[in-house]
Amino acid sequence: MNDRAVIVRYGEISLKGRNRGQFEQKLKNDLACFLKKQGHAFAKISAERGRIYIRGINDLPDLKKVLGVYSYSPAFELDRDYDALKNEIARFFPEIKCSSNFRVSCQRIAKDFSPDSMGVEREIGAIISEQTGTPVRLKDPDFELHIEIGHRHLYLFSEKIRGFGGFPVGSAGKLVSLISGGIDSPVATFLMMKRGVMPVLLHFGISENETAKVFRLRDRLEEFAAGQPIKLIVIPREDLFQGKFAGLFGTRHEPYVCVICKYLMHKKAGAIAQSEGA
Repeated sequence: MNDRAVIVRYGEISLKGRNRGQFEQKLKNDLACFLKKQGHAFAKISAERGRIYIRGINDLPDLKKVLGVYSYSPAFELDRDYDALKNEIARFFPEIKCSSNFRVSCQRIAKDFSPDSMGVEREIGAIISEQTGTPVRLKDPDFELHIEIGHRHLYLFSEKIRGFGGFPVGSAGKLVSLISGGIDSPVATFLMMKRGVMPVLLHFGISENETAKVFRLRDRLEEFAAGQPIKLIVIPREDLFQGKFAGLFGTRHEPYVCVICKYLMHKKAGAIAQSEGA
């Protein structure tokens, strides 16, 4: 068997205890939702020993946008056959020949495979060096071939693409995020999304241009929500100053408007949080 797959690694999820499986399942669901929304066909997503494998996928998706993913690698999936492994490394020869040096790194997730990791590295490295004429360099090589040995399959890959890590969006509930047209509030919202929170965005509109910018920011944040919609609530600022508060403008009490405005915004945000279950 020779099929394409993507190996997905997570970081902080591995620190979880008895509820770790729930976080793994949420990440699997988010990956499936993201791939379907992006139009990427795949056969199966499964979790095995600290890894998530996306099998039967032919093109490489940008999984950096799925929060909870620490790193991922496009790989070739093989049967657990050492002779087949020796044959399949030839597909990397063109890249290795174009490199000044290389190294082979093997990780045995399944310890019952023989030879051991160092034995695989020595033997496969010797074959590659003999066939390509490229020397081995163990420290800071130009090209690194990774071999991962699982319980049912072998994986060959040459790159690890870093993601944002954290936890899957929605795994830590909801919160109401007050967002403006600046940079601070959307960045703070994104950082909370990395902690597993699904935000409900609340914007108090001052102008049409600023409100339009907030909608664009919402769309940008939605790219990291694994295909899930992010709710945006827009309230005109004038609606905050109803009744007696509107009479503060143009008086000696006008300096207090900013303080009162912030109080009213937080009070409204609290009410929305309660209604949204945040």
